[in-house]
Amino acid sequence: MSVRLSIVFLALLAACTQVPELKDTVTADMSKADFPDLVPLDTALGPAVDPEDEASKLQNELVGRRERLRNRATQLQASVVDDTTRDRLNTGISQ
Repeated sequence: MSVRLSIVFLALLAACTQVPELKDTVTADMSKADFPDLVPLDTALGPAVDPEDEASKLQNELVGRRERLRNRATQLQASVVDDTTRDRLNTGISQ
């Protein structure tokens, strides 16, 4: 019970505390400082992008990448040795 009473007492004590005013903490140098101007967020971020345009651009890039990867896979699966060379090698092995 005494712990609860202590917590209540501390809460009441904290409520009676004097909070210093913020303008008392601003020095003369701070009040004369050259702060940047505030600008609207819309102009700071630039023009808005159309999500549909961005999605179509991304889709086109991904389709192109898919096609390039398919072509590369086809080339990698192709034979390294041409038919003439293979026949000559097979002839040499069988002798």
